Amino acid sequence: MLDGLRGVGHALRTVAGLRLMCAPHDLLSTLGGRHDGALPARDENTGTELSPTVFLYDAAPGGVGLAERLFDCIDSLLCHSLDLIASCPCSDGCPACVGPGIA
Repeated sequence: MLDGLRGVGHALRTVAGLRLMCAPHDLLSTLGGRHDGALPARDENTGTELSPTVFLYDAAPGGVGLAERLFDCIDSLLCHSLDLIASCPCSDGCPACVGPGIA
């Protein structure tokens, strides 16, 4: 599951970079809100179950507004990311669609 979510994050960053006309390293992603990539099954404070989540955020400390701009076009970002993955001719994922080392 983690590799799949990391692949989704890579596809989202790729499409977002094109959409915002910024460098790929201007945006970062993390899973479940933790930078180590671990997905806890439950919130440590409330005990409620967590859903797997991919977060995109500005790489610049304090941000420069990229994440806010992405929020405004989230539907388009998700559709184009799905199109990127679906149109790739690979069968198991590749660097072009879901990033290096994901397949």
